[in-house]
Amino acid sequence: MNKVKPGHIILYLTVVVLSVINYESDIVKFLFSGYSATYDVVMIRHSRYLIILSAVLLISLSIVQQIKKKQWLKLPPFFAIVFWLLSMRTAAYVETDGTLVSGWSFIRISSCKCFNDMHTTRDSSAENCNIQFDPILHRKLKEHLTP
Repeated sequence: MNKVKPGHIILYLTVVVLSVINYESDIVKFLFSGYSATYDVVMIRHSRYLIILSAVLLISLSIVQQIKKKQWLKLPPFFAIVFWLLSMRTAAYVETDGTLVSGWSFIRISSCKCFNDMHTTRDSSAENCNIQFDPILHRKLKEHLTP
């Protein structure tokens, strides 16, 4: 019987740890947004349960693929990886200066100015931020910005 390699176990643990990080903690808000006033930072991300479920699915499918060694079993873990990576997208809205920071997990990728009225026609409106490519996060941002 084939066993799971120790290197894969470390990778699985990394996936689990990244999936269950508390994004509402002050240290994660500070690392992600770069602002020390963490009470003014609102984290916007996918449902915690969706992320954990996708991580469990990814790990389960990978283990089955390693044990069975069938060629067709390589496709489901690939789709699970893509789904997990997309569900780990994160955004933070800094209320003090209207900055929207977007990234992956707790890794900051980009930031842009975002205005509260969302109907602004300036270049730096939220419509031009990177969050527009994720309709769920974009909807959550709009819900937060509308009074």
